[in-house]
Formats: sequence, structure tokens, C-alpha cells
Amino acid sequence: MAVGTYALVSLVEAKEYLHLDSSDLSQNALTIYNSSGDATAATVEVTSTALSLVVTGGANAGTSTLTLSDAANDTLTELVAAVDALSKGWVVNLEGNGLADSEDLTVVSATDAFLVANEQTLVYTDNWLIENIIDDVTDIIERVCHRKLVSRSYSGERYDGQEDGVLYLKQYPVTQITRVSIGKVTAGYVTNASSDAADAYVEVTSTGLTLTIVGGTNAGSDTVTFASYTTLSTLCAAIIALGKNWSCTVSTGYGSHPSSDLFPQPSFGCLDNSCTLYVPSKRESEFELYENTGKLILKGVPLGYRNVAVDYTAGLTTVPDALRNVACDLVGYSYARSRVDPTIDSEEQSGRFRYRLKKDDLTPNQYQHLGFFTKITLAV
Repeated sequence: MAVGTYALVSLVEAKEYLHLDSSDLSQNALTIYNSSGDATAATVEVTSTALSLVVTGGANAGTSTLTLSDAANDTLTELVAAVDALSKGWVVNLEGNGLADSEDLTVVSATDAFLVANEQTLVYTDNWLIENIIDDVTDIIERVCHRKLVSRSYSGERYDGQEDGVLYLKQYPVTQITRVSIGKVTAGYVTNASSDAADAYVEVTSTGLTLTIVGGTNAGSDTVTFASYTTLSTLCAAIIALGKNWSCTVSTGYGSHPSSDLFPQPSFGCLDNSCTLYVPSKRESEFELYENTGKLILKGVPLGYRNVAVDYTAGLTTVPDALRNVACDLVGYSYARSRVDPTIDSEEQSGRFRYRLKKDDLTPNQYQHLGFFTKITLAV
């Protein structure tokens, strides 16, 4: 794994704080050699991006290059499986943590790996523990502060319209608002007409639609994703293409509308019944924003339940030193506890242990520093 996108401290910063370098974390990753009896030579090479395996002579002659960042190769377990799948006479055995990133392998120039006498041991920098701890620390600090801290985008957050038109966005400071809309409009309908089904329903999530039929010859679930079908027209066509008595219509003028704008909704029954799909209404052109607090003032907003939708970007573009220092302190504490006795009060993942950080582990001084970043919710 790699450190999460929105981590409060980088892997490099954590290692510097812990006074660790790659040699301190070096572990055996895997052993490898080529057993092709009719070959004349074989080499293995590791670059920063790929594992290159070369066989010279014989039926297995050729070069095989496995990109370390590819989804099928990006852990050591997957990389070993990929080498096995080549069927080119390579004999490979996992020795390290199978969950470790393949990109953590140490660079090795082309080295003789022909026959078992020249078996090579590849090593890697075992960042797994520190990476997991960094993500744990980020999570617990955000829970203490009741907010997400590092800048990111939020889409389709829904709020109740207030009489005074004032809303407080969940995240701050706000650096950009890309849409504010009041109310929703019908974008289309989905129906299933399976005569032998007991039930049929549609769920809209943040990534797509899941269409389920219960009972009958068409029983089962299918998913169509917004990433694959980016407009309502293509999404609707994909639903119809499923067959199974699914039908879909798009409201006039909404065919080119982004499918990802569909409001999430729970499983709505659609057996011989039209399930309505909704998108936000048109964008508002007048509002006032207080960036540092996330206060948003709308004009003419009606009272309502979740009738205001906002797309925006918010959070810290640079992590302040005070926040980074608390994160580093907690990384150091958790790392030390994991090293003392990792099986006590810990979480296990595929045979690996790490100390499970808790809110009680924070010192009063750390809580005081985090107080500057904590979201305060006022009772109304």
C-alpha cells in the first residue's frame, strides 16, 4: 500500500522523524531464478518502475517486463503470481510481506539468474508498518478535529434550506465553490417488467447504479458505473443493453447531462413501477461565501430537507507545522509501541501487526495543539 492521498505527513517526513533510512527497513522480498534447461543465460533486473526478466536461448527465449505500478503487479504477492503466470521457466518464491508495494523493491542492475546455483534474492524497503501508521494517525486526528483537514473536493453535499439562507459547509477553509443548486429535477426513469420476478429495485450510489431483480429467470444484480457511462444518455443505453426487461428513459434535455450528477438514493422499488432519477436543479448565481469558516449565505432559499446541493473544494492546502508535529509525534509513539510488542492491543493484517492508536493516547499538549483545527458545532 501507499500512504493515503490526504495524509497529514508524508512517508519521507515520518522516516526523517523516526531517524530511519532504507537500510533500516530492508527485508528479503523474493527469490528467483530461471530453470530453462535449453537456455544459455537468464538475467533479472529491477528498475524504479519495472521488473525485467530475460531468457537467452531455448524455447523460453525473450524479455518479460512487468510494470510494478500496474494493478495486477503492485503488491509482492501479485508480482510473484505474475512471474509464475509467464510460464517461462522462472522459479519464484515470496519471502517478504505479500502486501508490500512492488515499487518498494530495491533497484538491481541486470544480474545472472540462470539455474538454481545463481538464484537471486531481491530485497525491498518494508514501508508497510509506517504507511499504515501514518493513515491511522491521520484518521484519528481528523476524528478528534471533527473534520477532514487536507484539501480535497466534495460533490453533491446536501443541506437543509434555512429561513435565513445561512448554511455552514461541513468542511473548511473553502477554496472553491463549483456549484450551488436549490431543489432537484427529474432526469429520467428506470423500470423493470420481469413478469416472474418477486421484486426489482435500483440503488444509486456515488459511483453508479446497481439494478437488482429478485426471483424469476432474470434474478441477479448488475452495476453500471458513471466512469464507464459518463452521460445520462449512455447510462440509460447501458441499462437497456442489460436486457432482463430493464427499461430506461431520459428526460427531455438531459441526455448530455453528466451521469455522476445523479443524487444517491437507497434501493427504490421499480418492478412494474417507474423509479425516478434526480439531479440538482440549475446553478444559483447569487450567494455569499465566508471562506475561512465555510459560511454560505443564499438568497431566496426555501425551507426544506436536503434541498440545497453544493460542490466545492475545502481544506488545508499546506499542513501547518503545529499539525504536522502532532502527526509525527503520534507516528513515533505508535511505531514504538508496535515494535515493543505488536500483538498487544493491535490490529492484524495478513500476519502483520501494528499498534492500534486510540484517542486516549493523545497527550493534553497534543489536544491543545489540535484545538486550533477542531470544528466546533453550535447547538441550535
